[in-house]
Amino acid sequence: METSVVIMAAGMGSRFKGGIKQLAPVGENGETILEYSVCDAARAGFDRVIFIIRREIEEEFMSKTAHIGEKYGVSVQYVFQDPEDIPVKIRTNRTKPWGTGHALLAARNVIDTPFTVINSDDYYGRSAFEKVHAYLVKADDSGDVLRGCMVGYILKKSISGNGTVNRAICRTDGDRLTRISEYYGISEENGIISGRNKQGITEVLPGDSLVSMNFFGFTPKMITELEKRFTDFLLTLPEDSESEFIIPNVLGELLEEKKAEMTVVRSEEDTFGMTRTEDVEDVRRRLRAIAAAGAY
Repeated sequence: METSVVIMAAGMGSRFKGGIKQLAPVGENGETILEYSVCDAARAGFDRVIFIIRREIEEEFMSKTAHIGEKYGVSVQYVFQDPEDIPVKIRTNRTKPWGTGHALLAARNVIDTPFTVINSDDYYGRSAFEKVHAYLVKADDSGDVLRGCMVGYILKKSISGNGTVNRAICRTDGDRLTRISEYYGISEENGIISGRNKQGITEVLPGDSLVSMNFFGFTPKMITELEKRFTDFLLTLPEDSESEFIIPNVLGELLEEKKAEMTVVRSEEDTFGMTRTEDVEDVRRRLRAIAAAGAY
């Protein structure tokens, strides 16, 4: 069965000063962090890579990823996330992107296989791709319930020493996801991790909490759900709202409505990424250590 990796690479990177963060060289031979993900995905058995990018970076992005298909033995496609690509006309003063749910919808016309969706600026670890691929090749798309999987990481292993991060905190019953809630501005101070919930209230978060790093496995049925719910999101959006249509929030709604069953595959590996320019050297150091241990 063919399986695809959808890589969301259309972010603006407003906190990254120094070029396009998705294309920042971090490997010994100038590899980008997303290239490590493609390498791990190809070794796990994924056949196709779909890059979601924005038009403004098209030429540079394509030139710096042109080698990926041949090098890793995968087919490569590019699609574009366009802020004007919305299903209904609304009045808005919006300046922010529409979010990860909208990004995934940019690939709606080319997703026709079970797929995983990931960020372009995070390192996930090879075992996570192996576990998601094993799930997807047996994925059941029958019935009305959406079935998928999510890689769960340990919160304290996923935060940055260079600033705050956003994470979706997960609740589980065994390996079944029961609730997922986005938290913002997460940081650690004096050994205490805290972040703001969607109401803006700061909460202390246990360091061993399970979190999503936007690493999901779905069948194409997820696209149908996103299309329907994005329309509802837009029609109820206040004109001055900067809210984003993000995958964890959609999953949260589906779980509450008993319309989704998500299996959590746990990763004990550290996950790290690039939000700010200050993260680059840390990412390089950690990738060198992983490579020295024989992973690459």
